[in-house]
Amino acid sequence: MREPIKIIRDIIKDFMGLDEDKIYIYNQDFKSNTGDLQVIIQFQSSTPYSNINKFIPADQGVEGAIQSLRLLTREDYTINILSKNTDARIRKEEILLALMTQEAQDKQGEYNFKISNISSSFIDVSEVEASGSLNRYAITISLLTSYTKEILAPYYDSFTIEDATVEGS
Repeated sequence: MREPIKIIRDIIKDFMGLDEDKIYIYNQDFKSNTGDLQVIIQFQSSTPYSNINKFIPADQGVEGAIQSLRLLTREDYTINILSKNTDARIRKEEILLALMTQEAQDKQGEYNFKISNISSSFIDVSEVEASGSLNRYAITISLLTSYTKEILAPYYDSFTIEDATVEGS
């Protein structure tokens, strides 16, 4: 599965018409704020709420079986939008609009995750930047994600009672 953080990045970049060097994943190499609008996406936490191990028997004539593993989680991401001019303050709502577009809906279906329709409010975190950035806003969004992996599992479908021996009889 493609990383959800990269999918979110692409959705916002396309909707807001941002250049590659204006939207980043936190801790990725990037230039400090030059004053233009920038968006930084950061993974915060993941809460697993279901872990499933499903055994799928082999089809007729096929040896072995499949172990289908699935993990369901709620992941939280913080999206920061910042600028030295008023762009961040004026355009901050575009982030939430981007996450409701048809492109966003299609990506959720394609990559098997769901962006929560209700996010936390925008928090003005301008004081973090002091004089480095006049406008900075943070919003936390939640995703419901599903990770799957299938591996081969030992499966003995040809065992018969005649193959068993009991000692002492």
